[in-house]
Amino acid sequence: MRTRAALASLLLVVWATTTTVHADIVVFKVPTTNLSFILQGKALTSRTLPTINFTHTNKQTFDLPQTADTEVIEMVPLNQIASKRLVKAKGSEIGLRQVAAWALDHGLILEFHRAVDQLTAVNAADPFVVEIKRLKAELAKPLPDETPEDIKSVSAAGYKTIKSAHFLLGSPEVEKPADKTEVKKKKPDARLEQLEQLLELFVMKCAERGLPVHVPTARLKVMLSPAAPPTTAVAGARTNPVDSRVLWASGANVLYISQTNAPLASLDSLKKLQANVQKAYNAPRKRNTGGQAGGAGGAGGRPGGGPGEGAGAGAGGSGTLDLSTLTLGNLSKLTVTIQALMAIGVDNFELEAVSREAAYMFTANCGVVPSQAPLWVRDGLAAYFEFPAEMGWLKIGDLGQLRNAWYQASLQDPDRFTITDIITGRCHDNPVSPSESMRAGNMSWALMHFLMQTNSEGLAKYLGSFRSMPPDLVLDPDLLNSLFDEAFGEDRSKLEEAWREHMAGLKAEYLILKEEEGGGGTTTADNR
Repeated sequence: MRTRAALASLLLVVWATTTTVHADIVVFKVPTTNLSFILQGKALTSRTLPTINFTHTNKQTFDLPQTADTEVIEMVPLNQIASKRLVKAKGSEIGLRQVAAWALDHGLILEFHRAVDQLTAVNAADPFVVEIKRLKAELAKPLPDETPEDIKSVSAAGYKTIKSAHFLLGSPEVEKPADKTEVKKKKPDARLEQLEQLLELFVMKCAERGLPVHVPTARLKVMLSPAAPPTTAVAGARTNPVDSRVLWASGANVLYISQTNAPLASLDSLKKLQANVQKAYNAPRKRNTGGQAGGAGGAGGRPGGGPGEGAGAGAGGSGTLDLSTLTLGNLSKLTVTIQALMAIGVDNFELEAVSREAAYMFTANCGVVPSQAPLWVRDGLAAYFEFPAEMGWLKIGDLGQLRNAWYQASLQDPDRFTITDIITGRCHDNPVSPSESMRAGNMSWALMHFLMQTNSEGLAKYLGSFRSMPPDLVLDPDLLNSLFDEAFGEDRSKLEEAWREHMAGLKAEYLILKEEEGGGGTTTADNR
């Protein structure tokens, strides 16, 4: 009976005596769905009931059940972690450089520059310090006004254009109001702010890794569209983009972002739960005889599934939940929770796509990758700067569950791609489906992740070898192999082994933070 009572209260939201948990991260698997969320924020956990009152970093507050699959990782906010590390590293050139890299990877621009300022006091002649200061000054310089042609390229009938320091954005003058089932659209100025931060992170990260990079000399063009991006009509558009709603087209040099409220298949299970809750709310009320609710579904990963189906990790079990046992008040609170998770999921999914496609645009406009370099370099860099949807904004180069699932599946393929297959273009040869395109891009990500993390000096040398090449030079496999060997050594088998070892040792950032900074965390099992 005690077990039945505990299950029956799974989604009951009861305000009880609480204790503050400095929880930067909550791992939450949604009952009855295939979704998992890695949420950043603050939590209040009940001493008497398995509930969490959670305030997300986007300021939304809602309630979560604390089940056996719900984990609270207790830690101070990331900016405070960076500040503590700065104090500890004071006066140490190596230590300050490490803190600077850590802060940058976690999107902490202010803390990154604080670390660089302290490095300047220790060694102002450090090439890293000199380069970061140069780029910071370049980012602060005003750019020239746009030409009528530039404005026209991001406009259509009924459009307006706005701009920030480095972006020109065209959007519909009048937007159709979202109905109650739609997620509120991000405002154009909020999009510009996000793009500005993504640009600075990209520029500074390339510099931190020693890759040649410059700040664009003209504003980068972005177009918001009420329809899907014109993937077939725009020059340079990829035929099999990962997410066709956000697309950088190289020919037009425009980043297209769709504002359609097209259904996200990735969130279908959460939408189904929302519909069932509404149905239970509208149904004639039965007498409550104790009732019971099923346990939460399990979680796992599957190649080909969206990252957390758009918000979380992979596919999972389909646990049952008897909504008829919940009061109208608790059904209303559950509706608020689902709507909050839906909004977070949509935002995370869009950030994943925008961060990846913007990285393609930055790569082309910041001089990082020469035009003659093979396709895998651009695909790999774009994926490296992609923020996995299940975790939102957490870390550059983070290990998303979708990409990891694809990589793990590739190890079971008897014809699995080798480094040679990637650098010579075999893995990109005529992909005829989104699945094949994803497979090729994912292997490019895996190799680029290894090189960025372990041998960025060799990567810079490799990219430099393409800069002086004539545009009509045929890059045959022998030449591509030779250029790669000159940069990384001729022992390809040893490099292959190191690559596989690196990939096997990767962990998602929230797990690393739990080990390094977490206060042990709590789960429902701990409270029983």
